[in-house]
Amino acid sequence: QHTTMPAGKALLALALSAVGSTALEFRDVNIFSVTDVHSWIAGGDKQVAPGTPLLDGTFGDLTSFVERARTAAAKEGKDVFLIDNGDVIDGTGLSNAADDHCQYLLPLLQQVPFDALNCGNHELYSNVTLETFKS
Repeated sequence: QHTTMPAGKALLALALSAVGSTALEFRDVNIFSVTDVHSWIAGGDKQVAPGTPLLDGTFGDLTSFVERARTAAAKEGKDVFLIDNGDVIDGTGLSNAADDHCQYLLPLLQQVPFDALNCGNHELYSNVTLETFKS
């Protein structure tokens, strides 16, 4: 069975693969973003059609990538920012098992060096979720 990887995970995987094969060219301000992760912070289910490249990354990979990018950029006097564009909740049991959809997820997200977390539509479905994110 073939499953589709969320768009945010595919972008993360592409960024991670680029770092492994080539040097990044930094601008004065560099913004990396992930979006629509839907709590797949440990990577996807790895079920892809035969011949499809495995474009997958965990938030551990993301943290490592951002830390290395920030170190390299700082040597050039450049800045690196990491943002999440929203829809970080819903999608796996890690999120769906909690009444507020983020009780188990937020402590893990706090370990990732995000500069900003935006709210997507999934974060806005419940006032409890929104209040938990704000605290």
